[in-house]
Amino acid sequence: MEVALAVGHHPALVLAAVTKQPGIGGELEVAGAFLQEPLEIVPGETVNLPVPARAEIVIEGIVPPHKRHYEGPFGEWPHYYYKEGDQPFIEVTAITTRRYPIYQSIHSAHFEHNIFGAASRLGSLYRRINEAVPSARAVNLPMSGAARAHCYISLKKRAEGEPKQAALAAFITEPSIKHVIVVDDDIDVFNETQVLWALAMRFQADRNLSILTNILGSHLNPTAYGYDRMEKGPMETKLIFDATKPLPPYEFPREARAPEPLVKGIDLGQYLRAFDPAKDSWPGFAPGERKVRAV
Repeated sequence: MEVALAVGHHPALVLAAVTKQPGIGGELEVAGAFLQEPLEIVPGETVNLPVPARAEIVIEGIVPPHKRHYEGPFGEWPHYYYKEGDQPFIEVTAITTRRYPIYQSIHSAHFEHNIFGAASRLGSLYRRINEAVPSARAVNLPMSGAARAHCYISLKKRAEGEPKQAALAAFITEPSIKHVIVVDDDIDVFNETQVLWALAMRFQADRNLSILTNILGSHLNPTAYGYDRMEKGPMETKLIFDATKPLPPYEFPREARAPEPLVKGIDLGQYLRAFDPAKDSWPGFAPGERKVRAV
């Protein structure tokens, strides 16, 4: 198989490379969309492949069939060293560079690695989940799961069962996801405190937890297992946490919060303008004087 590795380019190319596009291909078009202009490409020198014209370095070659070479270990997204052993390799046929090339890399197995992998996946995830459950409102891959293993989904639930449908769509789109927490649309999935509050107050494990065993996951996760559970493999046990409120006619307590019209009507500037910090008191009060006002 012919391959070409592009090293050093606009971050849009890196982000596009890890998007979850339906079918095969399409990443170069996504990179152009991120750039908001066509991605310039040129033919490879020794392979029949398009390569980014502005890349710092392009390594061309062929992956020979049935041949392996020992390599590793590498730091991977779970923040562990992994993937040590016989792997396919590239027989290099050409290396092209700019005049003074810069070798661009990332901090592998650390948060920079996770952020690059997650940022563009969010769009792909949201689109695929929304196709299955149109009431989905937002999706997040939080850093608490290395931006891969945990997924938070908010939706405006129309029917019981939709949270599980949304979670299944997430598992299918991104096999690295291990735990999905589904919340109502009043919860900000990018605020982990809110998500965990919903989990604490709107979830009971005996009725709202789904356990799915022997599902294709991430072989890079240290706890992934094979068929007999005693060997390393690509399968994981996945959890769906339905932290959404039940639909009517079942009643659920109202959240204790100030009425929205009242909050919007408060002018904090009015209070700040009335306070005189030089006197350390409110107007009409002597410094240090205490007043009791009837309410």
